[in-house]
Amino acid sequence: MKASEDSKKSMYKTIWRWHFYAGILIAPFLVVLAITGSIYLFKPQIEQSLYDEYYTVEAQGEKVTAAQQTIREGNVWRGEVANRNKNGQIYWGYKTVVSLKNIEGDIVEYIAVHTDITERKRMEKQLEFEAFHDGLTRLPNREMLYQNLNNLIEKGTSGLVLLFFRLMLSNEMNMSSFISL
Repeated sequence: MKASEDSKKSMYKTIWRWHFYAGILIAPFLVVLAITGSIYLFKPQIEQSLYDEYYTVEAQGEKVTAAQQTIREGNVWRGEVANRNKNGQIYWGYKTVVSLKNIEGDIVEYIAVHTDITERKRMEKQLEFEAFHDGLTRLPNREMLYQNLNNLIEKGTSGLVLLFFRLMLSNEMNMSSFISL
């Protein structure tokens, strides 16, 4: 009878110990998933505040982009544009558009100079990813969290809740004190 109780106690301790270790190992992953999920949840609001110059403006009842409006006014426009080649692949270019005017000052033609910057954009994207993600796990790092939080705070997002967990495990800590039954 005593041996049966001891084996049950031993089994209970073993199961409880594995449950405890699983909780310690899985909890950080759950926190990372919660943080990345909240980042993706607020991504549209973040992008809208960061890239507001790409939105259209109204000019005389028709919708034109800010770049088109600048060109129509006769000013020089410079900017990066994404195009598709014949294969359907996207390539990036840096364009400068200048209007050519006649003697009366009316715009006759437009002159555009295009430089392919696809490789530069690919490198920029890779550098940005490496700056804001862990090299080993490829998960977002603390700097990305801080940047996104600052953007949300500056935007004045209501209902923002932030929860930090910090797990400190060291060799000096005796884990058996947590496990003893």
